[in-house]
Amino acid sequence: MKNFFQRKRDKKDPKVYVSPLTIVLLVVTALCQNLWPTLIAYFVGLLHELAHVAAGHCLKIQTDGIRVMPFGLSIHIKGGHIQDPRKEFWVCFAGPASNAFLSFLAVLIVRRFGLHNFYLDFFIQCNLMMFFLNILPILPLDGGRMLKSALTDEWGLIKAVNFTQKAGVAAIFIFSLAMVISFFLHMWDISWLIMFCFLIYSLLSERQKNDLFLMRELMYADEKMQSGRIMKTKNIAASPDALAIRVLEKLSYHTYTIVDVIGDKKEKKDTLTETQLIDGVTRLGANAKISDILKVCTECR
Repeated sequence: MKNFFQRKRDKKDPKVYVSPLTIVLLVVTALCQNLWPTLIAYFVGLLHELAHVAAGHCLKIQTDGIRVMPFGLSIHIKGGHIQDPRKEFWVCFAGPASNAFLSFLAVLIVRRFGLHNFYLDFFIQCNLMMFFLNILPILPLDGGRMLKSALTDEWGLIKAVNFTQKAGVAAIFIFSLAMVISFFLHMWDISWLIMFCFLIYSLLSERQKNDLFLMRELMYADEKMQSGRIMKTKNIAASPDALAIRVLEKLSYHTYTIVDVIGDKKEKKDTLTETQLIDGVTRLGANAKISDILKVCTECR
């Protein structure tokens, strides 16, 4: 599910966007007499994205556009991202699950009716490849999204993203080892290199997007509790000498965090809201202590 959570789509953007490079690719493959395999690959990608859309529809998540790029399709959702990590997990899960189901169904048809031909075999291979790529814990692929969303509730958004990025690096390292082994076993072909480059590009581009996303969440955190809005809260206990950066790692975009400051006698001394914490970090820096931020908040009252 590459780029399922891209930037918020501008109202002037078309509902369906087809990249000019995609048209060029189709023309080239047609001239090379490989048009049908390319169309099958796009069809598999479309079914994968439609599974995301169906899951999103069941969870009341609306989409507002689709982009057809040379190396895949992407669905845009309203708001740019899914705020509930549980919903994000199941929407992401639907993509590779659909590929696994279609592969299984196609194999049953082949065995039941003996329909062995190049196009059906290629359809099975595309689904298996799509499934394999999208269970890797690499952002922005489905596996990375599922891992991040599964960890967000317990760890907070920032820590979950950082861990998932490290898991993505480890996954690419293992993939590169598999590529080298396949070369020495004479099982290597150009598809290994294409997938490796795709994974590297995805990881690097998503790292920058996540940094910008986290910055935006911190900048607009004070807008979470606008007039008339209700959010689920999450309480965190911290000692006065705890560093603010450690508390920031626990913040999530789908909850409003309340920090209970615990004194030496294990009693609650004071309370910081998420907005007060971020305002204190803005004034004093991320390495400031909770006690220093409390002093700033007291002076501002």
